[in-house]
Amino acid sequence: MKKSFENRQGVSLHDYQLTVPHWRDEAVREWHEKCRVFSGQMGFDSKNPSPFFIDRYGFRSWLASNSSVMGSEHISVPEVDFSKMFESYDDLVRGSVVGSKLLGTSAPSVDDRVHRSVFLDEQFGAWQGHLARNGIDLPSETIDWYFSVSLLDVYRKSVFYPRFPVLWGPNYFGRIADQDRDYILKSYGESAVWNFYFLMMVCHEQSHLMQKGEPILNEIAHAILWIDFVLEQGLRPFQVNSETGKTCNIEAPFILGRTKALKGLNYGLLYEDNLAYFDKEVAGSEYSLFVTMTFLVHAGVLRYRYVADLFCGMLAGDVDISRYLRTDTAGHVSELVSKLVQGDRKSDIRHLAKSLMPSFGVTEP
Repeated sequence: MKKSFENRQGVSLHDYQLTVPHWRDEAVREWHEKCRVFSGQMGFDSKNPSPFFIDRYGFRSWLASNSSVMGSEHISVPEVDFSKMFESYDDLVRGSVVGSKLLGTSAPSVDDRVHRSVFLDEQFGAWQGHLARNGIDLPSETIDWYFSVSLLDVYRKSVFYPRFPVLWGPNYFGRIADQDRDYILKSYGESAVWNFYFLMMVCHEQSHLMQKGEPILNEIAHAILWIDFVLEQGLRPFQVNSETGKTCNIEAPFILGRTKALKGLNYGLLYEDNLAYFDKEVAGSEYSLFVTMTFLVHAGVLRYRYVADLFCGMLAGDVDISRYLRTDTAGHVSELVSKLVQGDRKSDIRHLAKSLMPSFGVTEP
């Protein structure tokens, strides 16, 4: 039987925790080394990865330095080959951005600027205020920029560029109930259907451009603030099917029952740097455990819902994360990472994860 990564290499997650700043620097070095060939690409920083991704890449650099299995897709920085993405990005965006099939409407041309409607002005202003109340400063000029450039430039501004957008249009409109659609059309007009998609996309990207640390934790932090904003602004019909109760936000089931407990947290610091938040508000030693679990989520071993539930529970105070440190969880996580990097079958690793990882009342792994 293969030994775990931790035991086989003589290192531990605690060692990574103590040297996170170093591995962030290593990630930047690796990024620049591999991405400098793309230095001429418009809107792409070939010298520095987005801070949003820095600890995903730093952890990969740490793994690579302690692994005898080199060249694994799971320890490369960046994690994908950008060359073909750059070649096809603009054409793919032009051919993929859509309007609403239900309404028979088309999306604006990606080569044009987005019209600055009253709806968008009001909602962006409200989003700016919402962030401010949570300790996050979003300058008005930042919002203005999105109306001063083409829609294609907006897509290129994403922290995920040149990876392709996840959403190409207002697909949420097909997931809500007929009565929700009727309410939206009567209350806001047909233009609000696409405009809400634009609002949702830009708010999402604005958050990520301000965040630093581990991308999955950053996604969850944004989801907490976004869902609170949607409720605060009376925009629930855009996101929740009133007949089934199903929501368009995958994180909502782990947030809605904890809304009060999740208010008033230090989101300014959480956005500024995940590591600094853990050092001040939680316990720094637990950050490495989350970074490792999110690595396993990205690799397809653990479920996103599992980490989302755990992270929200920890922030809300109803999940005692220290219990993980009093179990063999850190060792189990290390074993799963080891098997992944060594090339074991992913289906076997998933099966092992279900037997090793505790639920503690949260979603199963």
